[in-house]
Amino acid sequence: MVVLYISVVERTKEIGILRAIGARKKDVKRIFFSESALLGLFSGLIAVTAGILISGVGNSILSKSFGAELINLTGQYMVFGIAVSMIVSIIAGLMPSSKAAKLDPMESLRFE
Repeated sequence: MVVLYISVVERTKEIGILRAIGARKKDVKRIFFSESALLGLFSGLIAVTAGILISGVGNSILSKSFGAELINLTGQYMVFGIAVSMIVSIIAGLMPSSKAAKLDPMESLRFE
């Protein structure tokens, strides 16, 4: 949520230009909504990749030491992790996208 809120603050002038040339509030909201969904997707993919690496290393160490594999990372868990990451990111993007959509075009063009 903080990352998206900072993105709105830093791109205030860009939002003003978009609104001045005819972008509707819904269009501005969709921009930030899709940005939050992409952030969630990519962070979920990074987390799944890290989980695969950690489980591979951990299972090899445990297999050599104790003869058993403890970490069970299946495809369902990976998909679930990515889905949760996207849902949390989209929910966190609701407030910043609403703030961006409510910006007054004239005020945001004067913003420095």
